[in-house]
Amino acid sequence: MYLLIRHQQPKAYFLYTVIDKGAPMMNSTTEDSVCLFSAMCGIITVNQQPQAHLTLTRTAQWQGIEIDTTVTDADGYFEFPSMFVKNRKKFQTSTFLVTQNIFTDFGNKNIRLWLGSKLFPQEFSESRGEIISVRGELTEREKSYSINSQVFLTLFDWAVVTDSISASLNTFNLTIN
Repeated sequence: MYLLIRHQQPKAYFLYTVIDKGAPMMNSTTEDSVCLFSAMCGIITVNQQPQAHLTLTRTAQWQGIEIDTTVTDADGYFEFPSMFVKNRKKFQTSTFLVTQNIFTDFGNKNIRLWLGSKLFPQEFSESRGEIISVRGELTEREKSYSINSQVFLTLFDWAVVTDSISASLNTFNLTIN
């Protein structure tokens, strides 16, 4: 369950999520709307201990900036529903590019949990059609993922089939045939 509040200036959507571990999170893209950020759930820890009451802020920038937040529960669990917006103008698939971010404040620091580039308007295109289920340890280093040429830099461990990545060098080795 969530409450959507639209602010007029600046144009932004704030989504306050009530965490319900059993709630379905899937919606579908229509020709009038696009998915800027697919649904995500996970657990945040520090030194393997769940972190309760962390506020996570998620942003997506495409034809404007969309913002929503959620708060971890007592077990460090969080959920974000898929973020859809109306397609305000026609676009070519090759020109669709959404910049995605998730941040939290912890220990007087603003910590980036996720930085991504979404290239496709379909829901779950970031994860090859699978629900994004993650686990984040705030004391670890960021990891690079490339999924269908979409690049993600994140603190989250994520069971997703990736493109070829050299993890030790944090560089991408994409083969073009």
